[in-house]
Amino acid sequence: MSGDDPLVVRTPVARLLGRRVLEADRTAGVVELAFRATKQFINRHGYVQGGMLAAMLDSAVGCAAVAALPGQSVVTLTMNVSFLRAAEAGPMRARGRVVHRGKSIAFAEAELRDHTGEVVATATGTLRIRKGSSPRG
Repeated sequence: MSGDDPLVVRTPVARLLGRRVLEADRTAGVVELAFRATKQFINRHGYVQGGMLAAMLDSAVGCAAVAALPGQSVVTLTMNVSFLRAAEAGPMRARGRVVHRGKSIAFAEAELRDHTGEVVATATGTLRIRKGSSPRG
């Protein structure tokens, strides 16, 4: 992947989440991502705040769609998140995949795992396909 590849572009949010692309299968529309949940993400109960987990999942469904759509970008229209267990600060991994894509809409799903490999949250997303890749990533 080159530096101008939209999967590699490090936006401020990608940097905040510590996002790194580990693998991308562009034909299948599947990505493996790494994140780092820092202590700044912790809620009053001592676990990663749900909104931060949702942001990681949003990144995973978006990256999966971008991987499958060369020269195009996406914006999330809707996303449904299921929080399955509490997540502690530390490294996290996500797998995102495109389930279906049409001319203007794509459907994707993702799961997020903590450092022990346990699934902490899942998401499904509906994304609008935009012509041209976004310079902002």
